[in-house]
Amino acid sequence: HCWDYRRFVVQRSKVLPEDELAFSDSLITRNFSNYSSWHYRSLLLPQLYPDPQQQGRITEEILLKELELVQNAFFTDPNDQSAWFYHRWLLGRGDPEPTIRCVYVNRENTSLAVVFSHPVAVAPASHDLIVFGDESPLVVRWRTPDRKNKPGYMWLCDLPTSALNDHWPQHTFRVLWAEGHVQKECVLFKGHKDCWNQDSVTEEQVFR
Repeated sequence: HCWDYRRFVVQRSKVLPEDELAFSDSLITRNFSNYSSWHYRSLLLPQLYPDPQQQGRITEEILLKELELVQNAFFTDPNDQSAWFYHRWLLGRGDPEPTIRCVYVNRENTSLAVVFSHPVAVAPASHDLIVFGDESPLVVRWRTPDRKNKPGYMWLCDLPTSALNDHWPQHTFRVLWAEGHVQKECVLFKGHKDCWNQDSVTEEQVFR
């Protein structure tokens, strides 16, 4: 995803969070429907204006300013969902929604694993967690590693054998978490046994 790559470049080039927040301002001013820009604000604001009383949350003053901003978006287009999702985050005072930390595909086991930032509940035949193979939706059944299917960080599924053709130069697998409107993809090249796309976090955070 291009926003994941932007955050990677920003981190490596040491761009200031203040500059990135200004960039988010400019995008939202041009288009209130830019969901990615609203989401980016939810990552930047706790860094710039942390609430000293509650970790991961923002100060009351900034919260009120953001509520005013998002209300302007409501008045402009009350049917657009982007601002409403951000509004829900503000009311939660910075409680982040689950994001996809890692997607891993194993050719030998014909399996795919998804790791979330927070424990999530997924039904075996869920329509909220969707896998696309080369942009075609795949029919899969989800399970946790212990097969108890209780809310957890990691969810697994077996891929259809038709999704892994050894004669193709590559396969692109994209996972969409519809509830949080987040996605992540990885590319499995011919001759490779596996592939993954992982956020810049430690193994302890991803596989705990």
